[in-house]
Amino acid sequence: MAVVTISREHGAFGTEIGHLVAERLGGRYLDRELIDMALQFAGLHVPEASEPPAPPVPQQEVPGLARRILDAVTGPLSAGLQPWPRYAPPKQTAVGEEDSLLRQAVGTDDAYVAVMSQVLERIVEEQPHAVLVGRGGQCILGGRPGVLNVFVCGSLADRIQRVAEGEKLDRQDAASSVRAFDEERSRYIRRYFGADWQRPSLYHLTVNTSWLSIDQAVDLIVKAATFVERGA
Repeated sequence: MAVVTISREHGAFGTEIGHLVAERLGGRYLDRELIDMALQFAGLHVPEASEPPAPPVPQQEVPGLARRILDAVTGPLSAGLQPWPRYAPPKQTAVGEEDSLLRQAVGTDDAYVAVMSQVLERIVEEQPHAVLVGRGGQCILGGRPGVLNVFVCGSLADRIQRVAEGEKLDRQDAASSVRAFDEERSRYIRRYFGADWQRPSLYHLTVNTSWLSIDQAVDLIVKAATFVERGA
């Protein structure tokens, strides 16, 4: 089976679909765990949920730290892969803080992209059935054999209704939540990859959950993954 990357609009059931696809493919579902892996890969500390935030890296130290990270992760994969650092289940941080934690730790946007790119490439090599959610997987792995890039979407009205019901919000707050999450994801892809998050050409398959049930969406993605694996 192929590695599957999933990008999703908020309230489109992308997380639920991703978990079910991973189960069907027999692989790992990786979302926030990717940040922990990236921190460990770069030799940085993964904080416990109860720990206070780490102090900012002094500005005079940022260039050297970023340079060391870039030097460490931009070598060719053919040079030989070292074993993963010892990996424990991900420590939970507040929602939305994981990426800023890594970005602050490595010091520059280029270093962030370099670390995340190497982590995703390693996963493709070592975990060929994984489902990767977010973190620019559709950009980092775009065009790579054995990878299926999926975008999960739905109508704005449906997504607002789902968020309102699922999170016990009134419609106005649910609408604000949907727009905020979508804009955050759009900014992320624009900042680090210079791409339009919703551009169709970034994806092999777009799944509209206003038209399809979760089970139907999972079936389509799993079937498409078999095509990618076979090179169809």
